[in-house]
Amino acid sequence: MDRLGTYIAASILVIFSQAVVAQKSSPQSDLDALGIKLEGALKEISALEESDKKLKESDARQLETKAMLDRAERKIRAEEVPEIQRRANAADAQRQQAINSGCPEGGGSLPIAEANRCNALVQAHAAVVRQIEADAEALKRQLTTIEQGQAAVSATTLANFQKRKENGVRRNELEAMKTQLRVDMIKRSLAIQSNRVKAPKVCRTINSDEKAHCCASILTDGTDPGRCDAPLVFQVFEQAGFFRTAAVKPR
Repeated sequence: MDRLGTYIAASILVIFSQAVVAQKSSPQSDLDALGIKLEGALKEISALEESDKKLKESDARQLETKAMLDRAERKIRAEEVPEIQRRANAADAQRQQAINSGCPEGGGSLPIAEANRCNALVQAHAAVVRQIEADAEALKRQLTTIEQGQAAVSATTLANFQKRKENGVRRNELEAMKTQLRVDMIKRSLAIQSNRVKAPKVCRTINSDEKAHCCASILTDGTDPGRCDAPLVFQVFEQAGFFRTAAVKPR
Protein backbone atom coordinates (compact mmCIF):
# COMPACT_ATOMS: atom_id res chain seq x y z
CA MET A 1 0.00 0.00 0.00
CA ASP A 2 1.43 3.37 -0.99
CA ARG A 3 1.67 6.38 1.34
CA LEU A 4 -1.63 7.86 0.17
CA GLY A 5 -3.41 4.58 0.73
CA THR A 6 -1.85 4.25 4.16
CA TYR A 7 -2.90 7.79 5.09
CA ILE A 8 -6.49 7.23 3.91
CA ALA A 9 -6.68 3.96 5.80
CA ALA A 10 -5.34 5.59 8.96
CA SER A 11 -7.79 8.46 8.61
CA ILE A 12 -10.70 6.07 8.18
CA LEU A 13 -9.54 4.16 11.26
CA VAL A 14 -9.46 7.34 13.33
CA ILE A 15 -12.88 8.43 12.09
CA PHE A 16 -14.25 4.97 12.77
CA SER A 17 -12.79 4.99 16.29
CA GLN A 18 -14.36 8.37 16.99
CA ALA A 19 -17.67 7.11 15.70
CA VAL A 20 -17.50 4.12 18.00
CA VAL A 21 -16.77 6.38 20.99
CA ALA A 22 -19.64 8.66 20.04
CA GLN A 23 -22.01 5.70 19.80
CA LYS A 24 -21.19 4.67 23.36
CA SER A 25 -22.85 7.84 24.66
CA SER A 26 -26.59 7.59 25.22
CA PRO A 27 -29.19 9.69 27.02
CA GLN A 28 -29.18 7.25 29.91
CA SER A 29 -25.39 7.13 30.22
CA ASP A 30 -25.35 10.91 30.10
CA LEU A 31 -27.98 10.99 32.86
CA ASP A 32 -25.88 8.59 34.93
CA ALA A 33 -22.84 10.84 34.56
CA LEU A 34 -24.84 13.96 35.40
CA GLY A 35 -26.42 12.15 38.34
CA ILE A 36 -23.01 11.28 39.75
CA LYS A 37 -21.95 14.92 39.49
CA LEU A 38 -25.18 16.02 41.15
CA GLU A 39 -24.71 13.53 43.97
CA GLY A 40 -21.17 14.84 44.50
CA ALA A 41 -22.42 18.43 44.67
CA LEU A 42 -25.18 17.49 47.11
CA LYS A 43 -22.71 15.64 49.34
CA GLU A 44 -20.40 18.64 49.37
CA ILE A 45 -23.32 20.94 50.22
CA SER A 46 -24.20 18.62 53.11
CA ALA A 47 -20.57 18.70 54.27
CA LEU A 48 -20.65 22.51 54.19
CA GLU A 49 -23.86 22.51 56.23
CA GLU A 50 -22.19 20.24 58.79
CA SER A 51 -19.14 22.52 58.80
CA ASP A 52 -21.32 25.59 59.40
CA LYS A 53 -23.11 23.74 62.20
CA LYS A 54 -19.79 23.03 63.91
CA LEU A 55 -18.68 26.63 63.37
CA LYS A 56 -21.89 27.83 65.00
CA GLU A 57 -21.26 25.54 67.97
CA SER A 58 -17.68 26.79 68.18
CA ASP A 59 -18.86 30.41 68.11
CA ALA A 60 -21.23 29.66 70.98
CA ARG A 61 -18.36 28.17 72.96
CA GLN A 62 -16.20 31.21 72.23
CA LEU A 63 -18.93 33.51 73.52
CA GLU A 64 -19.25 31.46 76.71
CA THR A 65 -15.48 31.38 77.18
CA LYS A 66 -15.17 35.11 76.53
CA ALA A 67 -17.92 35.87 79.03
CA MET A 68 -16.20 33.68 81.64
CA LEU A 69 -12.81 35.31 81.03
CA ASP A 70 -14.28 38.80 81.09
CA ARG A 71 -16.03 38.08 84.40
CA ALA A 72 -12.78 36.78 85.88
CA GLU A 73 -10.89 39.86 84.67
CA ARG A 74 -13.50 42.24 86.04
CA LYS A 75 -13.42 40.49 89.42
CA ILE A 76 -9.63 40.72 89.61
CA ARG A 77 -9.50 44.36 88.58
CA ALA A 78 -12.53 45.46 90.58
CA GLU A 79 -12.03 43.42 93.75
CA GLU A 80 -8.70 41.65 94.08
CA VAL A 81 -6.36 44.37 92.80
CA PRO A 82 -7.92 47.01 95.11
CA GLU A 83 -7.62 44.51 97.99
CA ILE A 84 -3.90 44.07 97.23
CA GLN A 85 -3.53 47.84 97.21
CA ARG A 86 -5.41 48.10 100.54
CA ARG A 87 -3.06 45.54 102.10
CA ALA A 88 -0.02 47.36 100.67
CA ASN A 89 -1.26 50.62 102.17
CA ALA A 90 -1.76 48.88 105.51
CA ALA A 91 1.79 47.52 105.33
CA ASP A 92 3.11 51.01 104.65
CA ALA A 93 1.18 52.26 107.69
CA GLN A 94 2.62 49.40 109.76
CA ARG A 95 6.12 50.40 108.69
CA GLN A 96 5.50 54.05 109.52
CA GLN A 97 4.19 53.10 112.95
CA ALA A 98 7.41 51.18 113.62
CA ILE A 99 9.46 54.18 112.59
CA ASN A 100 7.30 56.49 114.71
CA SER A 101 7.79 54.16 117.69
CA GLY A 102 11.53 54.74 117.55
CA CYS A 103 12.72 52.02 115.22
CA PRO A 104 15.27 53.71 112.93
CA GLU A 105 14.51 53.61 109.19
CA GLY A 106 17.29 51.61 107.53
CA GLY A 107 18.47 50.09 110.85
CA GLY A 108 20.90 51.35 113.50
CA SER A 109 22.25 50.70 116.99
CA LEU A 110 19.73 50.37 119.82
CA PRO A 111 19.65 48.93 123.30
CA ILE A 112 19.09 45.19 123.23
CA ALA A 113 15.50 45.28 124.37
CA GLU A 114 14.58 48.04 121.91
CA ALA A 115 16.51 46.27 119.12
CA ASN A 116 14.60 43.05 119.78
CA ARG A 117 11.31 44.95 119.67
CA CYS A 118 12.20 46.71 116.40
CA ASN A 119 13.58 43.55 114.79
CA ALA A 120 10.32 41.77 115.55
CA LEU A 121 8.36 44.60 113.92
CA VAL A 122 10.69 44.61 110.90
CA GLN A 123 10.38 40.83 110.44
CA ALA A 124 6.59 40.97 110.75
CA HIS A 125 6.44 43.78 108.20
CA ALA A 126 8.77 41.93 105.83
CA ALA A 127 6.58 38.80 106.02
CA VAL A 128 3.47 40.85 105.20
CA VAL A 129 5.22 42.49 102.25
CA ARG A 130 6.45 39.13 100.89
CA GLN A 131 2.91 37.75 101.02
CA ILE A 132 1.49 40.85 99.33
CA GLU A 133 4.10 40.64 96.58
CA ALA A 134 3.42 36.91 96.08
CA ASP A 135 -0.33 37.52 95.87
CA ALA A 136 0.21 40.43 93.45
CA GLU A 137 2.42 38.25 91.26
CA ALA A 138 -0.25 35.53 91.28
CA LEU A 139 -2.84 38.08 90.12
CA LYS A 140 -0.50 39.17 87.32
CA ARG A 141 -0.17 35.56 86.18
CA GLN A 142 -3.95 35.15 86.26
CA LEU A 143 -4.40 38.30 84.19
CA THR A 144 -1.78 37.09 81.71
CA THR A 145 -3.60 33.75 81.40
CA ILE A 146 -6.89 35.57 80.92
CA GLU A 147 -5.41 37.84 78.24
CA GLN A 148 -3.99 34.81 76.42
CA GLY A 149 -7.39 33.14 76.60
CA GLN A 150 -9.09 36.26 75.25
CA ALA A 151 -6.58 36.41 72.40
CA ALA A 152 -7.22 32.74 71.59
CA VAL A 153 -10.99 33.36 71.58
CA SER A 154 -10.55 36.31 69.21
CA ALA A 155 -8.32 34.27 66.90
CA THR A 156 -10.78 31.36 66.83
CA THR A 157 -13.74 33.68 66.25
CA LEU A 158 -11.91 35.32 63.34
CA ALA A 159 -10.91 31.95 61.88
CA ASN A 160 -14.53 30.78 62.15
CA PHE A 161 -15.69 33.91 60.35
CA GLN A 162 -13.21 33.36 57.52
CA LYS A 163 -14.18 29.69 57.23
CA ARG A 164 -17.87 30.55 57.17
CA LYS A 165 -17.19 33.09 54.46
CA GLU A 166 -15.30 30.49 52.40
CA ASN A 167 -18.14 28.03 52.94
CA GLY A 168 -20.62 30.62 51.69
CA VAL A 169 -18.66 31.24 48.50
CA ARG A 170 -18.33 27.51 47.84
CA ARG A 171 -22.01 26.91 48.65
CA ASN A 172 -23.05 29.52 46.10
CA GLU A 173 -20.88 27.78 43.51
CA LEU A 174 -22.37 24.40 44.37
CA GLU A 175 -25.94 25.71 44.37
CA ALA A 176 -25.38 27.13 40.87
CA MET A 177 -23.83 23.81 39.82
CA LYS A 178 -26.75 21.89 41.32
CA THR A 179 -29.27 24.03 39.47
CA GLN A 180 -27.45 23.65 36.15
CA LEU A 181 -27.05 19.89 36.58
CA ARG A 182 -30.76 19.52 37.26
CA VAL A 183 -31.55 21.60 34.20
CA ASP A 184 -29.21 19.45 32.11
CA MET A 185 -30.76 16.27 33.48
CA ILE A 186 -34.26 17.48 32.68
CA LYS A 187 -33.19 18.21 29.10
CA ARG A 188 -31.32 14.95 28.65
CA SER A 189 -34.13 12.87 30.13
CA LEU A 190 -36.43 14.10 27.38
CA ALA A 191 -34.12 12.55 24.79
CA ILE A 192 -35.53 9.20 25.97
CA GLN A 193 -38.67 8.41 23.96
CA SER A 194 -40.59 6.83 26.83
CA ASN A 195 -40.04 9.96 28.87
CA ARG A 196 -41.21 12.18 26.04
CA VAL A 197 -44.44 10.19 25.88
CA LYS A 198 -45.05 10.48 29.64
CA ALA A 199 -43.90 14.09 30.03
CA PRO A 200 -47.23 15.86 29.26
CA LYS A 201 -49.09 13.75 31.83
CA VAL A 202 -46.32 14.18 34.40
CA CYS A 203 -46.30 17.96 33.93
CA ARG A 204 -50.06 18.06 34.53
CA THR A 205 -49.50 16.72 38.06
CA ILE A 206 -48.01 20.10 39.03
CA ASN A 207 -50.54 22.07 41.12
CA SER A 208 -50.04 25.32 39.24
CA ASP A 209 -51.38 25.87 35.75
CA GLU A 210 -48.60 28.31 34.93
CA LYS A 211 -45.85 26.01 36.15
CA ALA A 212 -47.49 22.96 34.57
CA HIS A 213 -47.66 24.79 31.22
CA CYS A 214 -44.03 25.85 31.51
CA CYS A 215 -43.08 22.24 32.27
CA ALA A 216 -44.90 21.01 29.18
CA SER A 217 -43.34 23.71 27.03
CA ILE A 218 -39.90 22.27 27.74
CA LEU A 219 -40.91 19.38 25.49
CA THR A 220 -43.23 21.13 23.04
CA ASP A 221 -41.43 24.44 22.55
CA GLY A 222 -37.91 23.66 23.72
CA THR A 223 -38.23 26.06 26.66
CA ASP A 224 -35.13 26.12 28.81
CA PRO A 225 -36.00 24.39 32.12
CA GLY A 226 -34.15 27.19 33.89
CA ARG A 227 -36.98 29.52 32.90
CA CYS A 228 -39.48 27.28 34.66
CA ASP A 229 -39.41 26.16 38.29
CA ALA A 230 -36.49 23.82 37.60
CA PRO A 231 -36.37 22.26 41.10
CA LEU A 232 -40.09 21.45 40.87
CA VAL A 233 -39.83 20.04 37.35
CA PHE A 234 -36.81 18.00 38.42
CA GLN A 235 -38.78 16.66 41.38
CA VAL A 236 -41.80 15.51 39.34
CA PHE A 237 -39.54 14.03 36.66
CA GLU A 238 -37.53 12.26 39.35
CA GLN A 239 -40.68 10.87 40.97
CA ALA A 240 -41.87 9.68 37.55
CA GLY A 241 -38.64 7.72 37.07
CA PHE A 242 -37.32 9.82 34.20
CA PHE A 243 -33.72 9.65 35.37
CA ARG A 244 -33.50 5.96 36.30
CA THR A 245 -30.07 6.32 37.82
CA ALA A 246 -28.88 5.08 41.18
CA ALA A 247 -26.92 8.32 41.57
CA VAL A 248 -30.11 10.34 41.97
CA LYS A 249 -32.30 9.64 44.96
CA PRO A 250 -35.42 11.51 46.11
CA ARG A 251 -34.60 14.43 48.43
